[in-house]
Amino acid sequence: MKEMNVCYQNQGDYQLPYITTKEQKELHIGVWANRHRQYLKQHHRIRYYNLLTSERLYPYLADIEEQAQTMFSQLVKLLAEKEIVTENLKADNPMLWVQKMNNIRNSSRERVSIAIACCTNSISSLTPRSLISWSIWYSSHTSSDTGNLRSLCWIPISVSTSRML
Repeated sequence: MKEMNVCYQNQGDYQLPYITTKEQKELHIGVWANRHRQYLKQHHRIRYYNLLTSERLYPYLADIEEQAQTMFSQLVKLLAEKEIVTENLKADNPMLWVQKMNNIRNSSRERVSIAIACCTNSISSLTPRSLISWSIWYSSHTSSDTGNLRSLCWIPISVSTSRML
């Protein structure tokens, strides 16, 4: 059995263990990672606290954030191509271009946010096309007033397979 040397510090009349954590590099945790963290905290407490106590939460969230940023930019590009939003449109009718791009960005942001919020595994296997398929399915199975994100958390793992979380 491994013997542990524990240092204590005095706090008034009590001796409390002096606990330190490993030095961690500073990581960027953005909006999508914070939404996923809140989802884990509310719906998957054990996983959240296991990641937190093992000091793997913030690297995990940084990875989620990076994947979400990549997914968002790919989805915007894909939808812009699909709706034929080009530089020619930007030169000919700038207001229409801005309107369409804002619509595409908002739609992409919503799709990625929903996927990130309830994705308990890595989202690296999601592609923009499978995310579009998933969001079409999701919007057809929920309404704005009765949608239950926790019970309808269907994430396509690839274009051909899916699973319920």
